[in-house]
Amino acid sequence: MVMKRFYKQVCYGVSGVIEALLIITLVAMVIGVIQTVYIPEVMKQREAEHMDEVSNQFSYIKSMIDITKGSNVPIFSTVTLASSELPYFVTVRSYGTLSVIDEEDTSSEILIDYSPITPRVYLTSIKYEADNSYLVDQTYVIEGGGIFVDQPDGNSVMRVPPSVSFTNGSSVVTVRFNLPVFRGVTGKKTTDTIGSNLMKCIICTNYSKEEVMPPISGVNSIQIHSGYVHAWADALTGLSKGAATVTISPNEDYVELTPYTGKTFTLIVNKIFYYVQIGPGWIR
Repeated sequence: MVMKRFYKQVCYGVSGVIEALLIITLVAMVIGVIQTVYIPEVMKQREAEHMDEVSNQFSYIKSMIDITKGSNVPIFSTVTLASSELPYFVTVRSYGTLSVIDEEDTSSEILIDYSPITPRVYLTSIKYEADNSYLVDQTYVIEGGGIFVDQPDGNSVMRVPPSVSFTNGSSVVTVRFNLPVFRGVTGKKTTDTIGSNLMKCIICTNYSKEEVMPPISGVNSIQIHSGYVHAWADALTGLSKGAATVTISPNEDYVELTPYTGKTFTLIVNKIFYYVQIGPGWIR
């Protein structure tokens, strides 16, 4: 008689390993989808919220500049330079640079076609430049009393109009600029987040003095040279509408104002000087 032997193989250990591998693979797939699809959208939204915050902060700085005119009291404001990474995921933070562009550094100016001399009035600014990782880069600028926003793939736009007014007369259009002039302090003109964990910085503005230039009559044209030509053109078009007979022509590097035939400009520039310092501490 032949005896038959039967063997029963138990594979509980192997089955448990396979289940663990499947679970790990599933978790990795879920994390991969979150990382590649949802996280970029979340970070883009965080950077958009950061840009909104900077916009509000610049509006606050602008309002403080207007309110403190004539008062020799330093006003401290905060600017958020960057947004942070998202914990537990692979993300990239944004970066930012805040600068004071004073008369020594600026290339923006108001040129006046006036014979026999051509007075030059420089446009100074406070500028924030964002280096975003997910959202389009943006630049916020206080220049000529207005707030402008610029980005690489579009034209600059106006958030707050500059301090310019027009008065129409029979043969003369009076143009008045209330022009903030920012003066930086050596060593405290700029700061950025590159190579540091700095997220917020302090900017201090302090009214200094006011100086009204003598009125300049018989002006044939006014050119405003700026990096934000389209925003200036839109702002001046809105400010002059219904109040003066002025032609506003944007060019590549400047916007030109010319009066209608038979008229000339009388230009009045009221310079309001402010000291601006970036960073902690106040140097008098």
